Amino acid sequence: MAPPAQTADLAVVERELRRAVTATLDVAVKHIYLHRTRWIVKSTAGKLARAETRERLLREHPELAGSESR
Repeated sequence: MAPPAQTADLAVVERELRRAVTATLDVAVKHIYLHRTRWIVKSTAGKLARAETRERLLREHPELAGSESR
């Protein structure tokens, strides 16, 4: 668990991100997942490895497993 100061900082980042997305795209954000730098998996060619990143997200946030929409 993050120390209280970091938790407060993450709450500010999340709030500002929600505001920016809503203001720019006019959509409500349901979930925000903040992860460390380089958390998204990339291929050796530098492209996003979507399937592997999705699997990683579902492993770390199993509550999302039944809420996928395509």
